[in-house]
Amino acid sequence: MKKILFFIFLVFFGFSNAQIVIENTQGPVQLVTDYLVGVGLNPFNIKFNTAIGVTLPRDQVARFFTNNPTNLGIDKGIVMCTGKAISVVGPNSEAGSTTPTNLSINTVDPDLSILAAPELLVKPVVLEFDFIATGKEVSFDFVFASEEYQEYVGSAYNDVFGFFISGPGINGAFENGAQNIARIPTSNTGNFFVTIGNVNNGNPNNPAIVPANNQYFTFNNQQWTQFDGFTKLLTARAILQCGKQYHIKLAISNVTDRFFDSAVFIKNFTVAPLQILVNGSSQNNVVICNGGVANLASGLPAADTRFEWLRDGSVMTSELGPNLSTAIPGTYTINAYTPSPDNCLFATDNVTVSFAPTITSSLPLPIQICEPAAALYNFGNIAQPLLLNTIIGLADYEISYYDSTFNDARDDSQIGLLTPARVAAYTTALTSKTIYLRIYNPNAIIPCPLVLPYTLTVETAPSGTFSYPTATLCNNL
Repeated sequence: MKKILFFIFLVFFGFSNAQIVIENTQGPVQLVTDYLVGVGLNPFNIKFNTAIGVTLPRDQVARFFTNNPTNLGIDKGIVMCTGKAISVVGPNSEAGSTTPTNLSINTVDPDLSILAAPELLVKPVVLEFDFIATGKEVSFDFVFASEEYQEYVGSAYNDVFGFFISGPGINGAFENGAQNIARIPTSNTGNFFVTIGNVNNGNPNNPAIVPANNQYFTFNNQQWTQFDGFTKLLTARAILQCGKQYHIKLAISNVTDRFFDSAVFIKNFTVAPLQILVNGSSQNNVVICNGGVANLASGLPAADTRFEWLRDGSVMTSELGPNLSTAIPGTYTINAYTPSPDNCLFATDNVTVSFAPTITSSLPLPIQICEPAAALYNFGNIAQPLLLNTIIGLADYEISYYDSTFNDARDDSQIGLLTPARVAAYTTALTSKTIYLRIYNPNAIIPCPLVLPYTLTVETAPSGTFSYPTATLCNNL
């Protein structure tokens, strides 16, 4: 009994100290669907080393999670390892950890072979699947780790890995036009892939090897994992076309030898969902000032997609495009379908649009003066005291005047804003001028300004001479 308790204590202490937990009870299919992809994404044609639908556990791919913070930078997901996945657990007790595997298929992967050339792959591990893009971008987080850090930096013994995505709009140098999106963050083009040679802190045994992109590298001198070094948390991204089918291949392999394990930790494979923007806002509930227009934009291309718009659950039969403009409140839903004959719903989103009431007030009065022609006309005080007295709770409102444009007044611009002194003694060289009165309650729940125009007009004073015909006088009256 004491021996059993001691064994349990050792296992518990080892995991607690290591802080990385490996759970190898599910096959590749379950790992992808349950622990890799995000909500709303449905992977299919899941393959492990070319075999489809593998549901039994494989010792090189497993679920992982951390029970305490680690310096690894990633907390959960799946791990793929050139040795057994269990070997990633710390502490870092060996100079070059190596674990044999039960891998039965020695896959020769063409894409990894390009990265490893001219060296040869040794037992590559390949996990791949298809998915339908329900948004415009796919992204996922990853950390690459290896026992070949740091003493084998710059040598031929550098294990390789890659994330190869193919599909519409993607044109790369790998099989089926795939691109490798396991890239150094500062590089969007070229062959700046994440490798031991491209991300490291140099080689302590060879001073001629200088560090490369070491801002993305962590030297492991802690107990949390067995690997000598690993990258910072990085993100792989690819631009997609909504509704189209894509293929992703996650692959890692030893190169030249079967020693010194490497691994890649991956999580949160997610396609950014469709999101309606209302006048540029991504909020789910948008309030617009009464009299305004709500411009709803899906961001989807009009080609090769069938759109369906609904307001409060009713189909808007005349709205067939990716965008919609409305001045009617309601909950708007867009459904995006693949073209006929499939008509498959691949993305949907909804947003609620409300219109806030604006301030009510009587209209300002025009101001007219009668002056002879002049270089400058003085209108005196152009404020509207009668108008302002009709507003309930006048002290709550801010009043301002503009002599520029309606939009300047609406947007509270500094352009055309009149100072109190100018309002009290307004002058202009024009005989007709529009003034914009802005009334605004900053304490309102939805502070919608009211902008009212009124005109200043000069009527030029008449000038001329009086004349009359000569009168006949009668002297006998």
